[in-house]
Amino acid sequence: NWAEPAICYIGVIAAPSSKKSPALKKIVMPFEEKQKYYLREYDRDLEDFKQEYTIWEAMEPKNRGPKPEEPTPKRLLIGDATFEAISRLLEENPRGLLLTLDELSSWLKSMDQYRKGKGGDKEKWLSLWTSTLPPLDRAARKRPIMLHNPFITTFGATQPDKLKYFLQKDHDGFIDRILFSFPEETPRAWSEKTVSKSSQQDYRSLIYALLDLEPNTDEKGSRQPKGLEFTQEAKKIFLSFVNDNDVRINQEGNPLLKSAFGKLEAYYFRLALILQLAQDPKSTFIDAEAATGASALISYFRDHLYKVYNYIEGKAINSKYKVIKEAIHSNGGHITIRELYTRKIGGIKKAQQAKSILQEMGQKNYGRLRKEKNSSGGRPTYSFHLKTCDCERCNQQSPLSIVNQSIKKKA
Repeated sequence: NWAEPAICYIGVIAAPSSKKSPALKKIVMPFEEKQKYYLREYDRDLEDFKQEYTIWEAMEPKNRGPKPEEPTPKRLLIGDATFEAISRLLEENPRGLLLTLDELSSWLKSMDQYRKGKGGDKEKWLSLWTSTLPPLDRAARKRPIMLHNPFITTFGATQPDKLKYFLQKDHDGFIDRILFSFPEETPRAWSEKTVSKSSQQDYRSLIYALLDLEPNTDEKGSRQPKGLEFTQEAKKIFLSFVNDNDVRINQEGNPLLKSAFGKLEAYYFRLALILQLAQDPKSTFIDAEAATGASALISYFRDHLYKVYNYIEGKAINSKYKVIKEAIHSNGGHITIRELYTRKIGGIKKAQQAKSILQEMGQKNYGRLRKEKNSSGGRPTYSFHLKTCDCERCNQQSPLSIVNQSIKKKA
């Protein structure tokens, strides 16, 4: 009976002026278009209501039928709001809402600002992540707001120096619920690369198709979310992920990372569901391709968790690692042990010394040391690949590549 909603709390971490906002705008654009359509629809309904109400009011009381009901605008997007307002909007829009923020830390700072430090809002966001909320009682209304399967996904960006706001002294688990993407900084340079019009149209069509999905209705007329189950093959892939994740949790010495890794199991379900519906919005089950894609995405986000917690805890990168890392980056993202010591990078002069420090960098999650066959048939070559490496081999094995290959096969 384990079920998960597709709710995600997502944060992109990048330096100021790194073009976070334009990227966010591209993602949100189809929702903004749909929101504008809903508002135009509401304006038309409101005019009809005013006319109906005028006619109803002019009638003799004994001849009047039911009082016309004022329409409510459909909402998809919300910004910074009180939780009372959010609860009301969720009640009016049971399909759910998307909270987008240019600065994700403002979301955290706004929690409880209307309660003068008395607490409460963060606990509600913790509950919302699991699609539950306690009844909301207000003196101004007799009927409490009771929400069934409330749904809000949150997406925003922040700067590295503002990560400290997300980890409170008591570690209430809030930060564990956020999927962080913390990409490496790249040198600024003009590029003609862009998102193609066809890709934008495909994305828009997908969002519209997902928004057109309808929930199930039970015998009492209540709307219930549809559930997708794993195929047997997909379940085997999930179980393999769980076993691997449990090993990582058991071996991890950092209690903060242990807690964050525990939430990745729930996110596995959510990402598998999202990938499946991205392949086919009419899917009735989660297949092996979506399950494999979810594993790849979890691997990506887990790698970034290391970087997030290292940054928050103020662990400075060893200067020698930094020099070597910069040299590898300028070398195309990968380097052999021989190249490292023959070029005396970071003062490394011996093969064993080079291998040891690259193994240490692998343990600290900077990249991976790989054993590769020698094309001339001699002894194998050891090369280190940064996580940002863009060589052909790394591209074939990257999480994004695995997901893209899966979607292309499906298409």
